[in-house]
Amino acid sequence: MKVKRAGLSMLAFVTVASRDRKKAGAFFTKALGMKALRMPGEDPNFLSYQLQPKGTSISPFQPTREMYTNPADYDTDMAHIGEMTSIGFTTRDIYGLQESLMSKGVRFKTKAEKKDWGGIQARFLDPDDNVYAVVQNL
Repeated sequence: MKVKRAGLSMLAFVTVASRDRKKAGAFFTKALGMKALRMPGEDPNFLSYQLQPKGTSISPFQPTREMYTNPADYDTDMAHIGEMTSIGFTTRDIYGLQESLMSKGVRFKTKAEKKDWGGIQARFLDPDDNVYAVVQNL
């Protein structure tokens, strides 16, 4: 018999602030090839996007003033749109991926280049100018 232990089981999702979550969703599915999924118990319009069935998903979050009791919190969330997300993807062929994404209209903040830490990294932008990293480990 397997004993269930208290503790974290997986990183399920991360949120990214967006001005238009439908446009962000189209980016995740069409440009990045992620699958849309509904989160149990959430608003049916709230979708998350993931690459693998048991992987971490990205949930575009579209702030509205009505969601906040403190107006400053709305302003803070809106101010994060267009920043570095600290979300990173990995690939086995960063140059091929970069060309493929560029052919789909994805804009790059920095093109793929070898880094001092030994891998190759590029940074790309979503429609809200949020920045994501993609890495190829060598």
